[in-house]
Amino acid sequence: MHDTGTEWPLYSTRGQDPAAEESIQAFVVSLAERIDGLQDADSRGEHALLAELAQTLTEDADRQGFGVLARCAEVVVMDLRDSDAAGAHKHLVELTRIARRVRLGHAGSM
Repeated sequence: MHDTGTEWPLYSTRGQDPAAEESIQAFVVSLAERIDGLQDADSRGEHALLAELAQTLTEDADRQGFGVLARCAEVVVMDLRDSDAAGAHKHLVELTRIARRVRLGHAGSM
């Protein structure tokens, strides 16, 4: 999960399913706002809210076929369960990068 300097788009594993297209697009479009909410909770030190938002993102990302995004959000939750706010912040920065890569892969979401 480390940045190599190149931002390659990430796509949903459900992307070939026409029935999933609308829900995937809605998820991706909402991603920037959701990341903003996570960052706001982190900056205010609201760790319970941050954990709740990250857990919801984990579940939604899994459901929409974005496993890499889901795993990173899950790590934020685990850091907070371990009372590791610094680790959670570090992984939130990584989560933000991954979310950008997801958004790069979907026209109209940037």
